[in-house]
Amino acid sequence: MDNEFQWVPYYEALADKLLEFKDKSGELFNVIKKLSSGQPLMRYLHFEKEDWWGPRQYRIDPFSVLGVMNRGITDANRTLLAKILANEFGVTVTAPTQFGNTCS
Repeated sequence: MDNEFQWVPYYEALADKLLEFKDKSGELFNVIKKLSSGQPLMRYLHFEKEDWWGPRQYRIDPFSVLGVMNRGITDANRTLLAKILANEFGVTVTAPTQFGNTCS
């Protein structure tokens, strides 16, 4: 596969795992909150802010989870986050090391 698109199989596999949470956004919130407590790259989610999350009923959607890797960070950091998410959700597809040119 072209290196520019090596991320596709991983994202598909992660999306399949996140689909298991389609009716469990509160449970997904707890998983991502736990992961973010040990990962500075995820702290931008500000789980400590009750005024942000209370009105959302402490729920997070799968698109926000995918967004963790799509924030204008380096490919090395994206790969690190992909590995963390893969480990947590049981994704067996290798985490990508290149994510294509997102600025074209």
